[in-house]
Amino acid sequence: MKYSYKLILLLGLFAAALSSCLKSNLPKLNNSSLNGMTAFNYEYRWVDTSFVLPGTPQADTVISVKMAILDNSVTISHDTLYTAPAIPASLPASQRPNVTLKHLWAYASIPNAATVVPLNSAPRLGDPGDFTGPVSYQVTAANGVASTWVVVTAPLQ
Repeated sequence: MKYSYKLILLLGLFAAALSSCLKSNLPKLNNSSLNGMTAFNYEYRWVDTSFVLPGTPQADTVISVKMAILDNSVTISHDTLYTAPAIPASLPASQRPNVTLKHLWAYASIPNAATVVPLNSAPRLGDPGDFTGPVSYQVTAANGVASTWVVVTAPLQ
């Protein structure tokens, strides 16, 4: 008897897992043609090493990656984004000399269902890269229409 209740419960869970809330014959929507870039931001990351209870039997070393989002203003003109990053006040003074345009992480805001690909020697978004000169990215809309965007970064302030 106990076995049959477990079997019924298991079959009920299995049936629920295979069901779907989607309905058939939904109207088809046109694919989006949006392929713009509306924002471009920068992060600075560094490794921070701290020591916990040094000189004691409980001594330990903690290594962590810290991150600071740079202050940034963006001006968009046609297919070009002009950015002006600035070192945030919250960044520790010991890290300020290390922040350069040659080693920043960047990310862009693009429409839903669009994709972005670096062109030429532009750094991949989400990886550290050099933004000392103009960089180009191709944004492809959901319907396949692509546009090229140029990001021009002003010197750090």
